[in-house]
Amino acid sequence: MGYDISEVYQSNSDFLKADDIGTNFWTVTINAVDMKNFDDGSRKLFIMFQELDKGLVLNKTNADTIGDLYGRNTDNWIGKPVMLFTAPVDYQGKKVQAIRLRAPAQQQAMPQRQPGQIQPQANMRQGDAWNTAQSPNRPLNNQPQKYAQASGVDFNPPAPPPEDNEIPF
Repeated sequence: MGYDISEVYQSNSDFLKADDIGTNFWTVTINAVDMKNFDDGSRKLFIMFQELDKGLVLNKTNADTIGDLYGRNTDNWIGKPVMLFTAPVDYQGKKVQAIRLRAPAQQQAMPQRQPGQIQPQANMRQGDAWNTAQSPNRPLNNQPQKYAQASGVDFNPPAPPPEDNEIPF
């Protein structure tokens, strides 16, 4: 039986790493923002979450993301939710996984449909087909007679199966 090296060499750091998140999407709540000074003289924002024992050192990209969501003053971030996930980034000439942030899914508004824009198929009622302007070879609302008359195309749908062969759902 093999060993998972991420379990053998677990990080004892107080900082979240991309390996901690893996392919998950975590929605967490910011409960503290602090400034962290590093040995190289740099300083970065460090945030803690209600749901996790480890915090996240913010790079500029992630700090700007939270700033865009909740304002530039970190006091406004307390109590606010963010979604953590990983994404591949270029770092020193290599592709590595990095932690990224975004608004939780429930906060993201659907874009408004502009006049003349095609309606997404996911929003269509069950059984409806694309209208003839979008797909001239398909009937609208499964009405072959109206389609054939309006389009001038000869349309002969297949006959329905006999009732005794009806498939139960």
